[in-house]
Amino acid sequence: MPRGSATPAITSVAVKNFQPNSGLSHETLAFSASIYINGRRVGEVSNGGTGGCNVYDFGDPAIEAAFMEYARVWGEENGWPIEAEDGLVEQLCEDYEYRRLARSAIAAVATALLLICKQPVWFRGAARTDKPSHYEECYVVGLMDGEHPADVAQREGAVAWRIVPVEVA
Repeated sequence: MPRGSATPAITSVAVKNFQPNSGLSHETLAFSASIYINGRRVGEVSNGGTGGCNVYDFGDPAIEAAFMEYARVWGEENGWPIEAEDGLVEQLCEDYEYRRLARSAIAAVATALLLICKQPVWFRGAARTDKPSHYEECYVVGLMDGEHPADVAQREGAVAWRIVPVEVA
């Protein structure tokens, strides 16, 4: 978000690129991750693993203030009154890892993966990435023996879908 622009209402917060480092972890988990607000990368979070709080790096102080307020409200609603931003990030990182593990588990038993897209595929014009602008609206589900891909796609409410083969090691 450019500096000086109006701070948008936060509708979603997520982490991506979560990289734990158990070798550096002593009292807390050492990690780094990217913070996304409303689907847009806005900063980084990390922890050195020595027992301290997380370190946040936002490019825009207004976005950082909005994130901290969002985290404070989240903390009140979820019983985490102190350092709510760290609690929120902890939960988001755990969810990120659970989704990764779920994808691995699905891949281990599925005959194929089905990429489900909930929005039409429109690509960004002059973006820094080749990912669709609706990237957050795509996910995979396991396709088991005997399941018809079109039936699964319809059940998931897909606008578009494609089969991704599972590679067996």
